[in-house]
Amino acid sequence: MGKTLKAIISIALVLGLVGVVALYAYVDSNSKANHVQKTNQEFTNISDDIQSQIDELYYDEKKDFLIETFQEEMIDPIKENINRLNESTSVKNQYLDQLDEIKKRFEAQNEVNDFFTGTKEAIRGNKVNDNLIIREGLTKDKVLEVKEKYYYEEIEKDEQNQDQNEEVELDAFQKAINLLIDQVEESVIEGNDLLELFKNVEKIDIVDGNIGKIAQAMRKFDQRLIEVKDSLPSLYKSMDKKADTYTNKVIKKVAEIAKNVPQYYQLLVSSLEPSERLSQALEDNKELFEGSEETTVEIVETSQSVSEPVETSNDYYFENPDNSWTNPEPTTPSTTVRPGTSEPVESTQVIETSEVNDEDYYDYDF
Repeated sequence: MGKTLKAIISIALVLGLVGVVALYAYVDSNSKANHVQKTNQEFTNISDDIQSQIDELYYDEKKDFLIETFQEEMIDPIKENINRLNESTSVKNQYLDQLDEIKKRFEAQNEVNDFFTGTKEAIRGNKVNDNLIIREGLTKDKVLEVKEKYYYEEIEKDEQNQDQNEEVELDAFQKAINLLIDQVEESVIEGNDLLELFKNVEKIDIVDGNIGKIAQAMRKFDQRLIEVKDSLPSLYKSMDKKADTYTNKVIKKVAEIAKNVPQYYQLLVSSLEPSERLSQALEDNKELFEGSEETTVEIVETSQSVSEPVETSNDYYFENPDNSWTNPEPTTPSTTVRPGTSEPVESTQVIETSEVNDEDYYDYDF
């Protein structure tokens, strides 16, 4: 009986120990599972938070344009969060690739904005302004350098659908970058041609005798300029402004010349006729020539005035053609004494007259 009881007790103890161990194992396993689940959830939350931080750098859900206030320093804290992730390298690289793309867009945006002068930017937020003035001194080499680095290819294969061989459509930001680079490249080429034509105008001295040459050269420049008015508005504005500045210089110069040259304004009207720009400027600034023209008219009128007839001792002056004629007094012969004798000698004064033609008289209607 004692042995049986001992055996039962031993079995009970063993079963109890096994139960305790099993229970402990179960509790421990369940705890670990909960911990892993909690940890995974935390990492999921962190991952979602990182993606949200990346998305917030874009202007909207389209994820093309960057926010207006974007600065490159905004990327740094996101990178730190990515490095703390307990994820595989491939997962981290997916986030890092997104940040690299944002950085590239920011660099491209800055380079394109630097093509232009003024306070306005070509790209800011989701706004694109392609009607800006290209900054002076921009070279073709610089444009080509930016194009090589940041120009987006029009045709790309979708890596996720290689079997379909589909083309990936560029987003709005990429199209804007390409558009601005193309416009500026064309503007620089056209600008070089226009600049050469404008230099041909400037190299002519603004002096009397060259005004017609200046008008002819300006006409060639304006004819070329009008061709780019619609296709390259920023280039047109830039060169048009330059031409207006030079035109004002010409008008001031010829206004100074007009002070010393009679009727010079009328000569300018004729000389500047080939150039619509210069002719219009002359008309708009006509008041600069009014003083000199009035002096000129006064001089001309004075020179054309008819002098009053002056009576001389040998002229016959008459006021009334009807009854003013009088015969001259007869000449009395004078006598002199012949030398050596007492005989008087009669002499007569001879008056020389010139032949008179009928054409020398005025024709009056009596």
